[in-house]
Amino acid sequence: MTGKTDIQKDGFSPDLTTSTLKNLVLKSKILIALFSVIFIGQTIIIGTLLLTNNPILQNVPKKVMVFGPMFVLAAACFEFLYLRYLNKQSRENKTLNPFYTYTIAFIEISFPAFVLSMVINMAGNKLIVPVSEILGSPPFIMYFIFIILSSLHLDKKLCAFTGLIAGVQYATVSIYFKNYYTIEALVLPNIMAKSILIFVCGLVAGFVSEKIKNALTDALHAQDKLINKLDSLVKEKTKEITFQKKEIEQQHGELQDKNKEIIDSIHYAKRIQQAFMPSDKYFDKNLKSIKKDK
Repeated sequence: MTGKTDIQKDGFSPDLTTSTLKNLVLKSKILIALFSVIFIGQTIIIGTLLLTNNPILQNVPKKVMVFGPMFVLAAACFEFLYLRYLNKQSRENKTLNPFYTYTIAFIEISFPAFVLSMVINMAGNKLIVPVSEILGSPPFIMYFIFIILSSLHLDKKLCAFTGLIAGVQYATVSIYFKNYYTIEALVLPNIMAKSILIFVCGLVAGFVSEKIKNALTDALHAQDKLINKLDSLVKEKTKEITFQKKEIEQQHGELQDKNKEIIDSIHYAKRIQQAFMPSDKYFDKNLKSIKKDK
């Protein structure tokens, strides 16, 4: 392992890319859960209104009741497919294509504007809630949810992009319906202020994500330094053990040589003694002679 984490072409280290993929998987799971809850809530509310034959149904077009839950369900399915794509990239240790990342972010952040536009257009003259209130309804709040979740990309540019697109879309939808319905409650300064606020939220999310990314990068580098230090200590100890082993082997070889010299010396002395001493036949012969003399 090198002293620093290897950096890929996209500017992310392998470990940081893995963390980002995990964050995006978490983001998709959150959105799937969110869309599922909205879908179930809409289904329960519409079902209750139908069962009780509530008078509100007379002022709500049927296509709105059908479109609302179906669109949310479609959004949940979209996030499910994106989740499968992320899991595949994670299993194959691949990085995300920036074009796909920005495209997905654009589609996700367009969800509130699309809902607001379709509901107002479908309802037409049967709107039971003023357009100005619809533009400030829960779909508007979802802009901030998407911007917060964009920080999980750990990319300040993408967060700023998300905030910018959200602000532009909200301003466009608001100005369009202000002129179309001639709504005096919608004033341009208020619309622009909300749009700028949305964009600023994107910048703040980008700032926070950049801080998180830097902290994570520093932690990964510190981990690498610690691992490298431990690796150096292991190599140093291994080198010492190897050197000691060679010394022991050398000493063992010297002992074997000395032992061989001693054994050879003993064998040589034995041969000298055997050369000077009479043979066994000589002793046997003399012993027999002594016995005969007796």
